[in-house]
Amino acid sequence: RTRLPDYAIRHIHTGQFVRVVENGGVRTENIWEANIVPPAFRAPAFRVSLSDGFLVYHKEGCRPADLSARFFVHVTPVNGTDLPEDRARYGFDNRNFNASSYQGGENPCTVKTRLPDYAVRYIRTGQFVTIRGDGVTRYLSLWTTNIDPRRFGQD
Repeated sequence: RTRLPDYAIRHIHTGQFVRVVENGGVRTENIWEANIVPPAFRAPAFRVSLSDGFLVYHKEGCRPADLSARFFVHVTPVNGTDLPEDRARYGFDNRNFNASSYQGGENPCTVKTRLPDYAVRYIRTGQFVTIRGDGVTRYLSLWTTNIDPRRFGQD
């Protein structure tokens, strides 16, 4: 058990490691590791809807921090041949974006991005932050939701 400091914590990287001594040298091996974002810093999920070919995100009373994390949009087409060539091996199109480029007009708490012109089978979307350290880049999901366009009457 570890007592956390009294100041606000934005991110915790924790884990367990062992030091291995061999051939006169010492190296560290991770047994396990975890990235933790305390709930106070997680961006609560936006309400997500489809409207006239756009994916629309809205959060009543949002704060600038809610919009600072990058949005991810993974679009799976009905027909795999609709994917760009570089995305075919993944089975979905990656359409990530920053909110600052896509805010929806008069309401700063509404963000929208255009969906592709092809028929969509499935959308997975949410927000994430990038954490870099020790020569490693990690992506930490803040929230995620799955959308079946047929639920919205759009095939």
